[in-house]
Amino acid sequence: PADFSSLSYPISFICDGGRLEVGNCESKDNLQADSFFIDFLEEKGVLFRFNQSGLKVDAQNFDYKSFNLECSEFPDLVPTLVFVACLCEGETKLTGLSVLKHKESDRFSEICRLLNTFSVKFSINRGKDELIINGPCSVVSNLKIELPPDHRMVMLAAILLKKFGSGEINQLEHVKKSYPHFSDDFKL
Repeated sequence: PADFSSLSYPISFICDGGRLEVGNCESKDNLQADSFFIDFLEEKGVLFRFNQSGLKVDAQNFDYKSFNLECSEFPDLVPTLVFVACLCEGETKLTGLSVLKHKESDRFSEICRLLNTFSVKFSINRGKDELIINGPCSVVSNLKIELPPDHRMVMLAAILLKKFGSGEINQLEHVKKSYPHFSDDFKL
């Protein structure tokens, strides 16, 4: 069955006007909190069509406006929401991020470090556990990114690098924890 946390990576990657087909996803699983990502992107103009042959995603009408989102109900989506914010224009605010500090790494700090690496303008309010990202991200090159052994941080770094730059990342083997075919799907 489709895991909506993992599915958020290829879906977010094509948000800038692409299309995607996912064969093993015939319906939205509302029992997975991360299926919220579909509702969120539908509001931003992305079309989702489920049928017996799978899911078809069309992001040709993606709305590049920034957004504000409280994320405490779906912390594993925050990396892909950060990626979407990097596609958008203007100031995106993500709140409810306190749980990120207690994952496989301090994801709050690691996300900030990645945003710095990619020269994305952002600010934080640690007292309110919020992150404000000013997009869109610019293209960078020749990066060498050192990451903690955290599958979600590795996947975020990989899709940022694939979309906005060139270079190398370490720890790619850790994506197997949640997305064993990540490297093949993204041709890394």
